Amino acid sequence: MTEKIYCSVDIGGSKILLLLINGKGRVLFKKKTSTPKPEEPSAIVATIESLLKDAAATGNNEAFRKPSGLGVAIAGFVDHRAD
Repeated sequence: MTEKIYCSVDIGGSKILLLLINGKGRVLFKKKTSTPKPEEPSAIVATIESLLKDAAATGNNEAFRKPSGLGVAIAGFVDHRAD
């Protein structure tokens, strides 16, 4: 049975960090790059896509190419009074 691998992406104002981790929380791949300027959604998506391709190229099994899950964290303001 192939080990399940999960992807985590942290999108910040100055950097984007992508991790691949196993079910026990062990980091199998880590890569950080600058957040594109201006922070256009399409540029951010393209950057994440590039990081995912880098991760897939380093893995020696299918799980690196098809993670079992993905979590994305992004900073932003929340108006808790808005409906």
